[in-house]
Amino acid sequence: MTSYNRIYHFLLIGISVLFLTAGCGSSGGGGGSSSSTNSVDTDVEIVQGSTSLAALDLAEKISVVDAKSSTDSSSVAPLHIGFDNIRAAISTSGFSVDSDYNQDTTQIYVHEKSAEAMNSVNEILCSIKQTKYDGMINQDPYKAQIDITQCEQKGESSDASSQDQSSGSNRAEYEMWTVYSTRADVNSPHIVQAWVHQEPDDGGGPGGDGGMLIKARMIIEQAADDDNPYGLFRLDFAGYGVDASGNLDATSSMNGYMYTEISSSGQVYLKFYNGMEMMGETLEQKVSFSRNTDGSSGGGTTTSFDFDQNGLTTANFNFAFSDDYFYREDKGGNKSCLDRNNFSEIAWRYGLYDSTGARVNRDSGFPIKAESGSDEYFGYIGYWGLWMPEDANIGNGDTVYRMEFGKKGDEAKQEYTVYKVGGKLIRNTRKTLSLEDIKGLPLNYYNWSGDQKEYRVVWTGTALNKTHVRDANWNWQKIAEAEVTFDQWDWSFNFYSESLGGDGQVIFSASESGGNVTIDQALTNTSTVIFHMRDVVFPSDSDVPANLICYDNCPDSTALTSSDPYHTRAVDGDNMPVSHTYTFSDMVLKEGGTSILRPTAIGENDHGLWTGPLFENTGANMTALQCDWDAGLTCGWKAWQVLDVFYTWETGANDWNQFTTLKDGSNNYAEFEAPLFIQYTHSQSGHDYDGSVFYLEYGGFGNLHGIPSTCVDDETGVEISCDSENARWLPEFGIANGANASWTNDQSVTVEGVIKALEKEQSMVKVDNSVCAAAGMNLSTHTLPTSSDLLNPNLGDEPQVDAAPSVIGGVIQ
Repeated sequence: MTSYNRIYHFLLIGISVLFLTAGCGSSGGGGGSSSSTNSVDTDVEIVQGSTSLAALDLAEKISVVDAKSSTDSSSVAPLHIGFDNIRAAISTSGFSVDSDYNQDTTQIYVHEKSAEAMNSVNEILCSIKQTKYDGMINQDPYKAQIDITQCEQKGESSDASSQDQSSGSNRAEYEMWTVYSTRADVNSPHIVQAWVHQEPDDGGGPGGDGGMLIKARMIIEQAADDDNPYGLFRLDFAGYGVDASGNLDATSSMNGYMYTEISSSGQVYLKFYNGMEMMGETLEQKVSFSRNTDGSSGGGTTTSFDFDQNGLTTANFNFAFSDDYFYREDKGGNKSCLDRNNFSEIAWRYGLYDSTGARVNRDSGFPIKAESGSDEYFGYIGYWGLWMPEDANIGNGDTVYRMEFGKKGDEAKQEYTVYKVGGKLIRNTRKTLSLEDIKGLPLNYYNWSGDQKEYRVVWTGTALNKTHVRDANWNWQKIAEAEVTFDQWDWSFNFYSESLGGDGQVIFSASESGGNVTIDQALTNTSTVIFHMRDVVFPSDSDVPANLICYDNCPDSTALTSSDPYHTRAVDGDNMPVSHTYTFSDMVLKEGGTSILRPTAIGENDHGLWTGPLFENTGANMTALQCDWDAGLTCGWKAWQVLDVFYTWETGANDWNQFTTLKDGSNNYAEFEAPLFIQYTHSQSGHDYDGSVFYLEYGGFGNLHGIPSTCVDDETGVEISCDSENARWLPEFGIANGANASWTNDQSVTVEGVIKALEKEQSMVKVDNSVCAAAGMNLSTHTLPTSSDLLNPNLGDEPQVDAAPSVIGGVIQ
């Protein structure tokens, strides 16, 4: 990543904190001091009001224009993105009004290019929503653990994560916030204060050796309502560099504000400013727009910055909108007219519910604290391992404390010892479907015996067709469809699919006559697809064999520090692969007593080391691995096809290559629930994936992964190359509210449930500019906010909170 891109990322993340007020509300109005330096901080005054007072809620996400009525049938060519209604085996109409399904709301917002200056605002709003400031009103200052992966910019990153074969690619990442939410009485504003610590940035961003502390104060005068969907509020924020000793800089290096107000004529105004000096450049984001209270018309001006091959550039837009159209113009004079009544719709987040409408949660982990002298570090331990600030330097054998909600000080100190191993064992459980079941499902296929390129392949019902090829920049490029051809000695079609949990294959049948082997590579809808569900082995898993053998990708304990850490594929007198023997004890794979651990990145590959199948040398397993043409020979490579359960080992320098948990004073290990793999059949008439079966990974409320992605032009919505200038990553389809899903619970019982979208995005379709001109829409430049109206939030020292986090990932504990 270039230094400019790092700076841009830092700014987006940094000011997301600042925008917490945008989602929480505050006073209308601006003006004031021209100074951006740190003034004398005042101590936080703890004033308790009535805990029964209603909170003043603001918009949870801000759009320049309102979303149109959302249905489950919106779609747009050529991607056919939408939410088709389906006939559900479980009818949500039978759920009670008080059920989680009916109480959990769906946010709907409009994505529009000129409003990209609002991206960081909405990232903050998402994080602020997770603090549950409305549910914690008039309580003591509290800690909130924010899962920032839920709030990352949507549609900007590639689908590289889908290629990450490590078991932790979808794990959460937490920030610890201190929040204080108060309202004195029904005639008083709602005040939200926040202190957010950010770790040091390695890309030249603002801050010090100890990172940055952002202080933000939001004052909400009026809650959001139908006439003003933003509420009346003012948010002020300032970021201060922190040195290695924890001391704050005397002056702030990042400052900003946002506020709303209503004019005498009933127009709603919103102003936003954020600025910082970095590497000799002045980086500013500014927004000014107004709208009628009913949202039927309005307009504004935005300016932000971007980075391209020429370095830092500015992006400026003027825009206007009516109830039917949205009209914009960039700094180059290029105009675009968008139809507000014709839009595509996708979803970013989903919830999972059981057959009664109750939310399905996962016991995925708990917050912890580490102490070093007078310093305290807050983190999280869960299924995917340990998350802690880097400067905490937590290692195997260190002491940490479980933080329990409702307890303070020494009362909260439930002591644990960190148990960390430099690798992890993964259990692979065999599953099968037919090709008909995965019709249209994107499969990644590497053509080893041909041009040695990676392709995206789909089963059409009659053939395996290549639809995309991976280019040198790791992007998918659409190609003319062509059927996959195989070498005469290809015994199977091997693929990778995130939607099926990883690697899979279709086995070809073979026959032998007169010493000649013939491989039948013809495929039909009934051809069997083999794939594997993966879960991490924990210390209490007593069914893991102590002795394992390996035939393929077998690590060499004498070559672990070399660029090629695997045994050479040797053969015996019958020209069959030679097996290698390993033991598994104390959570470590060993060969001849030597641990198979690779704790540092070696060579160009820093993603770690993975083995091939490891399995127990039993009579049943060896019988299953007999070669089809000679039962006296063993074909180890068949493990991927025929073994119901086998294991793989991964080790490396990354947290996700390692196993970490905690153990108490009685040597009992903490264990956590794995993500659910839910089976979902997509139903959308005319769509490429209609009828396709997906195994999606559900890591908890809002975290559903496995829907394939594609790239569209951010201007027109048409599918384009992912390395194009205007490319934006989007899910290829949405899941209908009430769509049925099934999964296997911990008692191996199949459970039925439903899915609901929690966050939807609409994108308007481009029409000819003459349409907006004929509608009488005019573009004008609005006066933008400046640094002269900056106000210091004047927050004092961060309150000392000894209790466990009251809120984790948006859930009050």
